[in-house]
Amino acid sequence: MRDLDEAFAIPILSVTEYPGVPAAALRAELGGFHPPQGYARLAGNRPLLAVCGRMASGDPVRELDVRLRE
Repeated sequence: MRDLDEAFAIPILSVTEYPGVPAAALRAELGGFHPPQGYARLAGNRPLLAVCGRMASGDPVRELDVRLRE
């Protein structure tokens, strides 16, 4: 952001980790799956949204609240 005149940030206040899914399983279910290299809009990818919904419906591995520095 060094060279930008203006920038925005959204603070992450908590993180919930769920069990992962092997890439091979994603490829088998979704076809030619390639992991996103940044943010992915799930609304435009219904099959991936369904996979994420199933993952998030289970028990989390861990949860973490993020403390803001003042």
